[in-house]
Amino acid sequence: MASGVTLLFSGALCLGFASTLFGQIDSYQLRAKYGPPLDRETFTIAPGFQIIVDYGPDQQVRRLEVPPGVSSPKQADDVLLELVPMSMRGKELGSGLNFMSRASIKFTDYEHISIGEPQDPDVPGRRTGVTVVFKSSATALFGQIDSYHLRAKYGPPLARDAFTITSAFQIIVDYGPDQQACRLELPVDRKQADDVLLELVPVSMRGKQLNIGAFSSGPNSIKFTTYEHVMISESQTSVTVAFKREVCRNP
Repeated sequence: MASGVTLLFSGALCLGFASTLFGQIDSYQLRAKYGPPLDRETFTIAPGFQIIVDYGPDQQVRRLEVPPGVSSPKQADDVLLELVPMSMRGKELGSGLNFMSRASIKFTDYEHISIGEPQDPDVPGRRTGVTVVFKSSATALFGQIDSYHLRAKYGPPLARDAFTITSAFQIIVDYGPDQQACRLELPVDRKQADDVLLELVPVSMRGKQLNIGAFSSGPNSIKFTTYEHVMISESQTSVTVAFKREVCRNP
């Protein structure tokens, strides 16, 4: 019995220790370090399906994004048709493809919005996400797409902030119910990502390295390194840190 009590006590200490180690990664400290986060909210439409909404100074929508890999094409199209119906997009002005090395984006330009669809370089015709940018002429038409109406439709947004480190480098932070960080996501810019991670999650605080490996899904692969207090995953597009804390959904 005594050994069982000791084990439970040690486990609680370990979880508490991890919380203490990374207690400085909260919204207050990140705002002090990087300035205010983007005026952005992320809504869960259905399990595994999210939309990201950026607002302008008037609190009206400026940009909607269905990120890669979070929905089927039909789900994304249905939600976009509901929020941005064809009748409100205005006259179609043009369409085409923009190429950047292997990557390409299909675009369709309307009077009031512009829609971009990144294409899968390995599967012709398959898109990997959708972005809608609202023009200034759209404000009166799409006044219902603000935080108040989206919360009424989809419920409260995720407890998430996005901070701009440089013009091309942002970090996304998901918080737990205690307002401490549960997850960090950074672009795959190797040097900059490593510098930010070493500052926010120094090696001395990660704990003992427990495991390292990789897994693949089709053409995509993810390398992961598991430590006592965090797990770090690296894909072709991002680096993610998941914190092993009691209030977080641990990896």
